[in-house]
This record gives sequence, structure tokens and C-alpha cells, in this order.
Amino acid sequence: HRTRYDGRQAWGGAGPAVILGAGVVVALVFSASLVVGIAAVLNGSQSVSQLQSSYAAQRSAGHVAIALGPSATPAAQVTAIGPVTLRDGVACLTHDGVAVVGGTVEAAGFSAIPQGPPFQADGVARPLPSVVLSGGEVAVPAGTLLLQDSALGKGPVCLGGAGAADYVSAGVVPITRSLLIGGKVEVHPSVTPQEPLVVPSLLLWFAALLPFWLLGSLLIIPATWLLLRRRGSRAIVAQLAVDRASEEKSRGVAGVPVAPGWATRREGPRLAAAYSHRLERLVGLLAMLTAFIGLAGIAGASTGAPPWSSVNSLHVLGDVGLWATVGSAVAILWFASGVRRSGSLRRQAGILWDVSTFWPRVAHPFGPPCYAERVVPEVTRRIREALAAQEAAPVILSGHSQGSTIAAAVATRLSDAELSRVRLVTYGSQLRAWFGRIFPAVFGPEAMGTAPIDSPWQFRSAAPDAPASTFAEPPRNPPPWRPRLIEVPDYSLRVRLQGEAASARWVNLFRRTDPLGFRVFSDRETAAQAPVARWQDYCISELATNLDVMTHSDYQGSEPYRALVVHWVAEAGRERHE
Repeated sequence: HRTRYDGRQAWGGAGPAVILGAGVVVALVFSASLVVGIAAVLNGSQSVSQLQSSYAAQRSAGHVAIALGPSATPAAQVTAIGPVTLRDGVACLTHDGVAVVGGTVEAAGFSAIPQGPPFQADGVARPLPSVVLSGGEVAVPAGTLLLQDSALGKGPVCLGGAGAADYVSAGVVPITRSLLIGGKVEVHPSVTPQEPLVVPSLLLWFAALLPFWLLGSLLIIPATWLLLRRRGSRAIVAQLAVDRASEEKSRGVAGVPVAPGWATRREGPRLAAAYSHRLERLVGLLAMLTAFIGLAGIAGASTGAPPWSSVNSLHVLGDVGLWATVGSAVAILWFASGVRRSGSLRRQAGILWDVSTFWPRVAHPFGPPCYAERVVPEVTRRIREALAAQEAAPVILSGHSQGSTIAAAVATRLSDAELSRVRLVTYGSQLRAWFGRIFPAVFGPEAMGTAPIDSPWQFRSAAPDAPASTFAEPPRNPPPWRPRLIEVPDYSLRVRLQGEAASARWVNLFRRTDPLGFRVFSDRETAAQAPVARWQDYCISELATNLDVMTHSDYQGSEPYRALVVHWVAEAGRERHE
């Protein structure tokens, strides 16, 4: 049952692409930092902005072809270093000097003043690799030309070979200033000069543009936090008072005086949780920034030249980009190494691990094996064994956080007859808010029987973290927490679980201070979906103390959870007696 919803899918239905893009960015961070960093070290004392992405000169048979022209200017002249030897060639004695028609000219080295890329025309002669000269001249400071297995003639045109009378197996020809190149002559230095390292253009552009991405991210994250705090703090504080009165009434401690700063201390965890509930919109903003930077990098890399090749002022950008790339890679490695030492980092990494490895390996072929392919069938088998062992007793399936996703997947594999004896309780769940929007075909509104979320929650509003009744002024437009009325299919999990029973057989618990816990059925609070107190039940009152606020853990110790389990067990007992 695949149905496409308008605006009801995360990032316009590009959820898997966004996840894959995040993996590509991480891979590029490590690739660029490793390749560009090593190239910069091997490049010596030169700046990283001196790295090249390609050679502008064309290669032919392993040599660089340089066309100097028949009338070479001093700027285009090639200067020989050390004794010069003509091997297997033809030389002509003319009134202007010695003209080399063909063969190989060898010396200890050759240098020239290039007129274009990869070097700038700065008037500095640089060493040449093995080249093919077509016209021009080679300056010979030694004043002599050594001949080896070459032909020597006179006149403007010379023809010679091993059988000619002017063939010289070894000899010396005095020259005044330079050799004139009349044909295509290979020039070989005995000591090959070091050539600049070539780095893929895409990695250079990525390293150069990464600082802009980091700067944009550092602007987006604080700006969205300030927007939520400015627009949503009043509703959060108002909801705090409502919850406080309700919790005092349920505990029988109404009228306890409030300590100074009570609301301020409790407002922070709720705002932090509300900000985490808007991660979809935050990731969408970062994805737009990443797409813009990525397109700019691809367009720049298609030119084959680094970003600083045309604008000299961008050379500093290369150094900053390299260090930013290396720093990002080190930060990722630091996070990975701290997983073993820090419990909080271990929990965060565990969340990413659970989410990424839940899906079959076809969705992440380079990742670890999927645990759901083993866990879901095993839990399903254990449920069926428990149902068969006790014919009348129900089975309570309890799922926390990612466990709620596993529990839902298990429940969908059961038959209607089996589901009639199953009770499902989820808490701290992301089933509807994240999985239902990123993977709607599996956990969407039709599959689960939940109300769709028409759009990701806004930073300029506290809804649905604070219900509409706490707003001083009603919003102008319909808020995103208002569920759209839809016809729930009969094949949805919620309908199949509920059956003809009068009481709810699927209950969801959440906390307003839980950054990873959401409502599952809709954004309204009902008997089957109720908030849990933010402190432990054994604390009579937190109003005069500074107790830690409960967030994503310890749902099983809360009063609603224990009361629900007791209710289901008692209900099953009454049904057996009837």
C-alpha cells in the first residue's frame, strides 16, 4: 500500500537521499583531509594553495609538448644546464650557428620561463621535465655541443644518417650562443625535476568550500534556537503552570508554594526537547545549505582548476579550508573515540547505530548487518509461543524509543486473531514523527493508523509541545499540530490491534521534556496518549528542591506505566472469569 502524501513526507520524500548525502559528506571530509593533507606535506614548504588539480600542458608519448615557434623570444627560450649532447640526431652548421633538425638533446637539466599555467608568468625560470621542442632555441652556456651517433651537415637544409659522409659517431661542435631548433626535437634532462603534486579537483574545491558550510551551519543553529526561544518560551511557561497544577492534583499535594526561579529552571529542558523535536526542519535547512555548497563545488571542479587559479586572493582560502577539513575529521574521530569513555556519547552513538542498522542491508550495503532481520522474527516467535502456552492470558508488548519501532514491526507480522490477545505500549517513541515521515511506506499513517503530520514543526511556534489552549493569542494560520481528518484503513496496525474492544489496546506515553519522545497517534492528548511526569514518582514534590528533570529514560517506573500494566492484567482476569 504505497501512497504519496503532499507535504507529509520528510524533506519532500527525499529522506533516504538526505541520509545518504550525510554519509557522502562524512566520506568527503575524511578523503579530502587525508589526500590534501598528505599532498601538502609532500609538497614541502609551499602552501596548500600551491597544489595543482591538473597539468595544462598536453602530454605526448610521455613528454610535455611545448611549441616555442620559429622565432623564439628570450622569454620562451630554454636554457640548458651543464654539457649538452645531441644523440641520434641531425645538426646543420649555418651562418647563425648550429640548427638541430631532429634527435634527442640531453643535458643535466633544462629550464624555461613559462607563459601560462600551471605557473604564472612571473619572470622566474623553472626546471622542465622531458619535453618535445617544436621550433625556438636552446641556450647552451658551455659553448660546445657534443655529438653522438648524429649527422652533421652544412646549409639551411641538412639530410644525414649512418651511411652519410657527414655522419659523426662522437665529436664536439663549437657554438656561439644557442641551438636553433628547426624540427621536433626531444629534450631530456638527466635529473628529472620535481613536478607539483596533482590532487583531484573535487577534493580541492570541497576543502575550499567547507569553511562556508561550517560558517552557515554555525549561523543556522543559533538562529533557529533563538527563534524558538523568542516565539515559544511564553507558551512553554504557560504549559508548565498547567502541568504543575495537574501533577499536584494527581499527587494530592496541591497548594505547595513554588520556589523562586522554578519556572525558569524547568523551561530550559522543555525548550531543549522542543528544539530536538524540530530536527527534521533543522536538517532540511542544513541539507539546503549542503546542496548549494555541493553544486558550487561540482561546478567549480568541472573546470579542472582549483578555486584560487583565477583569483590570487583566494590562496588563503586553501589553507583555511584544509585546516577546517582536517579539524572536522579529527572532531569525528574524537567523537568516535569518546564513545567508550563517555556514557552520554555512547547513548548518542547507540541511537545512530540503532536507527541505521534497523533497515535491511540492501539500504546500506557498506554498513553492518541488519539486526531487525533477526530480532523481529525471534520476538514474533516468542509472542506466539506465549500465546500458545496460555490460551486466555494476553501478551503485553512494551517498546521504548527504537524498541517501539521494533514492537510495531513485530505486531504487523501477527494475525488478527493473535493481535486480539496482544497489548502494545510505546513510550519515548519516534514512530510517527520521524519514521512515519522518512519511511512512510513502512511506518506511515496508512500502515500505522495514525494522523499524518502535514509539515515539519516550525521554530516560530511552540506547538505541539505546548497545546493550543496555552496560547495567549490564536495563530493566524491553522497550526501544524491540528491533525487532518483522514479515513484510517482497516489494514492499519491501530485498527487491527483495537478490534472491537472498548478500551485502548495500544497506549503511548511521552514526556514534554523528552528530546526523542513524541506523540504517536496525533498531536492531541487523549486517554491512549498521555504525558508522563517529569520527575520520579517517589518524589512527593520537586517544587522546593532542585531535582533532575526526567527526559528519555525510566518510563517503566512512572505511575501511568504501572497503572496501565495493572489495568490490562486485571482486565484479562475479568475476561477469563466471564
